[in-house]
Amino acid sequence: MTGRSGAWIRCMALLFLGLALTSTSPVWVHADTAPTGIFRIMLMVPQPNQARQAWSLLVQNNLQALGIDAQRVVLDWPTIYARALTPSSDVLGKSYNNGGFDALFLGYALGIDADPWSYYHSSQFAPIGSNYYLWNNSQNDQLTTQIKQTIDQTQRLDLVRQWQAL
Repeated sequence: MTGRSGAWIRCMALLFLGLALTSTSPVWVHADTAPTGIFRIMLMVPQPNQARQAWSLLVQNNLQALGIDAQRVVLDWPTIYARALTPSSDVLGKSYNNGGFDALFLGYALGIDADPWSYYHSSQFAPIGSNYYLWNNSQNDQLTTQIKQTIDQTQRLDLVRQWQAL
C-alpha cells in the first residue's frame, strides 16, 4: 500500500466523518445506531467482489482509527438490492438497523459522455431511479439537467466539470 493510498483512505474517512457530523439526512447518521464511538456506521459490501471487500476493510480500519464504530457486513446481491438499490418505500432512507443502509461499496462509471442525471438528480430517488444516496441539491439538479440537455460537447464538458466541483 503506498502512502498516497493511505492518505486517500484517511481523506475518505474524514469525508465520512464530516458528512456524518453535518448532514441531516438519515442515510449518514442514525442516533439509534450510535452506542459506541462518535457514531456507528454499517458498511455494506457485495459478497462476490473481493476488491470491494478489501477496500471496505481499509475504510473500516481508518474510520475506527478516528473513533467511529464502523462495522462491515458482507451480503448477497438480493439483500443489497432490497436494502439499497430497489428498496420498498418503508425502507427507503432508513438506517441499516431499520432495514436500509448506512454505506454501500458499489462502483460504476459515467462513461466518456458523462450524464450523471439518472444517478444524482433528486427526481431519481430509488427505487424509481438510481439516486440511491437520496442526494437532494438544487445546484446539482440544475447542472445535471443542463448536462442532459446540452448537445455542444465543449459546453457539456464545462458543465460536467462544474458538477464535479460540487
